[in-house]
Amino acid sequence: MDGQTPKQMLRNRLTAQPGEGRRRSTLSGAGQIAERIRKLPFYKEALHILCAPVSGLFQIRLNGLMDGKTVTIPTQGLGKGFVMLDPRAIPSTQRFQAARLLGNVLKERRIPYDRPLPLPIDLAVTDALAADGDGNILGDGAGHLDLQIAILNHLGWLSSEVVLVAVVAEENFLPAVPGEEMDVRTHWIVTPNRAIRTSASGFPQAQIRWDKLALRSIRRNAALFHLHNSIRKGIA
Repeated sequence: MDGQTPKQMLRNRLTAQPGEGRRRSTLSGAGQIAERIRKLPFYKEALHILCAPVSGLFQIRLNGLMDGKTVTIPTQGLGKGFVMLDPRAIPSTQRFQAARLLGNVLKERRIPYDRPLPLPIDLAVTDALAADGDGNILGDGAGHLDLQIAILNHLGWLSSEVVLVAVVAEENFLPAVPGEEMDVRTHWIVTPNRAIRTSASGFPQAQIRWDKLALRSIRRNAALFHLHNSIRKGIA
């Protein structure tokens, strides 16, 4: 454990236990979590949902499409950027497949970066290994949510009233989760049993930390590559 941060130690402890970790946090009670979110006021008011592409959030993506909401999904590692599912362009018989991310859905609906979104993203839903009442969440260590929110902030694609939600297994809602200064905190934590309003408030002021990113990583991330080139050309 020498040299490991508190976050790394907690992540190791959770993922070392049979049935724990990322798979359990996203799949255990996934249907209950989706229906619980569906009943909350911020979901009912949302027009555009950002939802992680993990299998445990499938029902949330499907609910969004069936409820007439636009659903945007980050591709794996943002290698192909973001894709947007517009329910008006997807027949109801094809929404199940679209929410499952099957077929050509990721190829055909990539969002161009050089124009504003028709509707800003006003709800973002992600999965987590663990979470606490202050909105600190523990992910898989890749920093996906932090970077996604920073990129979307830079692109101007987030609503000023965006709500961030993390879903987690009930047993992994903890008294405290280690956090770092630049971490994005979520406004709500939802488990199969309850929805918890955290102490986090306001717009997530996430910024891209270019000094922490290797050029190789930037080139593999379509959104970062676009922004990096735009900055070099003085147009972003």
